[in-house]
Amino acid sequence: MAILGVGGQGFIRQIVFADSASWTPPFGCKAIVTVIGGGGSGGAVKGGGTDRVAATGGGAGGTATSLLTLSDSVTYTVTIGAGGAAIAQTSAAATAGNAGNNSVFSGTGITTMTGGLGGAGAAATQSSAQASASGASGGSASGGNIANETGGGSGASTAGGSTGSSPVAAATGGGAPAIKGIAFASGTANVADGVSNGMAATGGAGIGGASGNATVHTKVTGGGGSWGASANDSTVAGLGLSGGDTTHGPSILDCMGAGGGANSSDTAYAGGGGGGSIRTDGAYGPASPTLFGGSGGFAIASASGTTICADAPMGGGGGGGSANYQQNATSGAGGNGLIIVQIIAVS
Repeated sequence: MAILGVGGQGFIRQIVFADSASWTPPFGCKAIVTVIGGGGSGGAVKGGGTDRVAATGGGAGGTATSLLTLSDSVTYTVTIGAGGAAIAQTSAAATAGNAGNNSVFSGTGITTMTGGLGGAGAAATQSSAQASASGASGGSASGGNIANETGGGSGASTAGGSTGSSPVAAATGGGAPAIKGIAFASGTANVADGVSNGMAATGGAGIGGASGNATVHTKVTGGGGSWGASANDSTVAGLGLSGGDTTHGPSILDCMGAGGGANSSDTAYAGGGGGGSIRTDGAYGPASPTLFGGSGGFAIASASGTTICADAPMGGGGGGGSANYQQNATSGAGGNGLIIVQIIAVS
């Protein structure tokens, strides 16, 4: 007779792989396997002092989910996809981010599962025309017999236009993976013509909601939360719990954390996205998310500070984009993928 999950938790044992491995189950079993790809990094741009600069965050990895019968006589291959490496832009130019890498679970007798890589963020600089950076795409997924879900992308960013004042800077955060059955993207950032030293940035997406859009000069948004999105043109984060253990459940997938507030060192708790920043005083940059969330974008078009984005955490979130009108700019790295095996019955 099969032994089923006990204690109301739905599974007997949970095994979380953050590194690649060869794995043999301790006993024959049925398990729910979740495979999440590595997130992409954001783009980074450094202007020449009077330019329009724009950057976007990376996309989140795709998520494949299966109910599998696993054998204790088979060694399964666990491949964890690394997140895309951050971009450190130290010369006056624009450089796209790096895509993440696929996470794969494979072995004899099962269909290979792949959580696809999150796409790279973009970056652009223009001396007189509009600087426009397109949003990144989330990774695809394949091989799941329960679900194959595309990761959240990132919002586009635009700085200035064909006329108007310079410098102008805009940046967006990274996307989040589909932990709750739907993936969310970061918001868009836009600074229109006629604003000198204009800047706008958006937070990273959370697993329960997007980050809000930054629609005009001086607007920056908080990260999306585990329970909902952050609002447009508001520094307040998306809803969720704050402090302590915000996983609040036996499963690592049961995250309930709030996003991080914008222009602050607020922590983005498990499942929440990091806040965006347009701070020019150098007091602190965007804080790192804790688990799964995308990191926030960072844009500066005045003063002399650098823009260094936080890296996305493990769990496949996208890194934030970094746009600086004259100083060095460093984007956020994408979060490494994860593979989670939840044993629900012993055969």
